[in-house]
Amino acid sequence: MGRVILFSPVGGTDPISNDNARDGALIHCCRVYKPDKVYLYMSKWTMNNEEEDKRYTYCLTKLYELLNLPLEYEHIDRPELEEVQDFNYFYDDFRIEINKIMQTMQADDRLIINTSSGSPAMKSALVVLTTLGDIDATLIQVVTPNKSINTHVHKDYDVATLWDLNEDNRDDFENRCSVIDCPSLVRLKNEELLKKLINSYDYVAALDVVNMMPEKQTASYKGLVEYADYRLKLDKNDLMRLEKEDIGHEFLPVRIQEFRDIAEYALALFVKKKREEYADFIRGLTPLIVKLYILILKNEAKVDVLKYCYVDNSKASVFWSDKKLGNDEMSSSWLALWKKRYGHDFKPYFVSSDSLLALIETYCSRDTINCSNRLRETEQKIRNVAAHEISIITDKRVKQMTGYTCDEIICDIKALFKYSGINMTDDSWNSYEKMNETIVSIIGSEI
Repeated sequence: MGRVILFSPVGGTDPISNDNARDGALIHCCRVYKPDKVYLYMSKWTMNNEEEDKRYTYCLTKLYELLNLPLEYEHIDRPELEEVQDFNYFYDDFRIEINKIMQTMQADDRLIINTSSGSPAMKSALVVLTTLGDIDATLIQVVTPNKSINTHVHKDYDVATLWDLNEDNRDDFENRCSVIDCPSLVRLKNEELLKKLINSYDYVAALDVVNMMPEKQTASYKGLVEYADYRLKLDKNDLMRLEKEDIGHEFLPVRIQEFRDIAEYALALFVKKKREEYADFIRGLTPLIVKLYILILKNEAKVDVLKYCYVDNSKASVFWSDKKLGNDEMSSSWLALWKKRYGHDFKPYFVSSDSLLALIETYCSRDTINCSNRLRETEQKIRNVAAHEISIITDKRVKQMTGYTCDEIICDIKALFKYSGINMTDDSWNSYEKMNETIVSIIGSEI
């Protein structure tokens, strides 16, 4: 567990109020939060007080003896500082000094700032610095014992007597500290940007924003943004690693290994359409159609074409096997069918959507055949343009060339999933949107 660091201006009622013999804000912050190190920001006036009777360090020492804790403190002295109402001075000086402190801190250290001691200009500067995101700290305010404005009485200050009379030294003292709910504008801006990026499926850019923010601000959702990024990239290894680390949510709609990969591929392809990346959407249809045709034949016709194939892992491709085709009556009929369709010189090589479609037309139902044919014809009409030409692909152009919009193509793909035996509900098809909603709901929820 990291250290707690306190930065505090020293003000008129510190260390103990001469009016009510109770903790000033500085000592009260130390009593409640027990900081491991205290930085005392001192003007000329408070430096003179310390030189006169050691009142600040005396009370800090007595408090830490009472708490049975080691005390470490450091003065930030400003002997030239007589006018304590100059906001610009404190804004610049506080930013410099607090950044120096933060450079000495470890990742799990916590910086707290007392905003109830010092002049109004000091207090305002500290709040503005945090609000603008120039410093990353927790702001603490301390209310007065009588819940009203402090009365500053400095004459005849007897620090030892005030310490002995201090009612806050009792075990049942009233905790008058509270955290100021003041998220920085930079954090709010980053979180609004994150929400927009997540909802537009731009997880790479979202991760860039997350990685620029302090870890403690993103701890509740960074793993989910990483998960979304890996998911859209179809990075199974890192996706499963994060799931094992228990991110607290399950987003994949299909858990069966045989069907999960193709479902995730299709969902990622649909995201490309939503992002209007139409060329990538079209180019991605071919491997999806081939895989769906294989599953349709297995589900609807009980024909496992992979028994007649081999996989070339180096090319990530599936090929017909010369050694397996023609060794039984069924595969012999396929060879005859293909030669009739493509000519007697045809030799099966790649497992293509066209060769599989010939089998679907032989074994499957009319609805399946119609849908499969429609999708294959669509792919033929547009894929080469998307893959080989330097041209702009839009939804309008897809419609002009194929007769179908991208949404209509997606409807056919969803139908093929049904024919292949993969149960995809509306919630399944909307799983990216559900994932985005979950991540967005967590971003900023802990402010």
